[in-house]
Amino acid sequence: ALKFATRLSHKLRSDKIDGNTNIDVPGYCQKSIDVWLKQCRGTRTVNKQQQKHHDILFTDASKFGWGAYLVRSNGEISITGGAWPQHTSLMTTNINNMEAIAVAKAFDTFKEKLMVGKNVDFRIDNTSVERAMARAVARTFGINSLLQSTLQELARNGFNYSTSFVKSADNFADEPSRGKQPRAWEGGDSSRGVVGRVAA
Repeated sequence: ALKFATRLSHKLRSDKIDGNTNIDVPGYCQKSIDVWLKQCRGTRTVNKQQQKHHDILFTDASKFGWGAYLVRSNGEISITGGAWPQHTSLMTTNINNMEAIAVAKAFDTFKEKLMVGKNVDFRIDNTSVERAMARAVARTFGINSLLQSTLQELARNGFNYSTSFVKSADNFADEPSRGKQPRAWEGGDSSRGVVGRVAA
């Protein structure tokens, strides 16, 4: 289903088809697309209570790998990341997909720590993924598929979460995603971003 959706997105970008073109969806894709549509249509707003203390989770992806930089509300810093497998799949050949995978890996890695306060601001330097997290839906099937598990976990566990776009130069996860020495946290902006929406 992902390959089919990716081919369609390439055709859209190259103007071979447009938004009014009728597309025959292969049977093997139908189930995945139905699940995606259900996720798109069934959203609810998460708790909008703006608590004073919240964790900040920077995520990033590069051609080398992914990185995450967690700043806990108590000042504790946790950093992780890893290289992509030598033979990457179609899922990781698109930078938007890479960024979505980085968010999912970061959340999975630090979930236990994040569960303490259940209040996190995601800092992401990719506008497509940042908006997808904020709205709990993306314009592409690939990003939706990659973020689905994370969004469901946020909803299931009653998280307050928000998203903020950050420039690459201000993304503390940039160095870990490239396999480089991470920079030291110097305080930075602790304000909240856009309150997120999660799949019901």
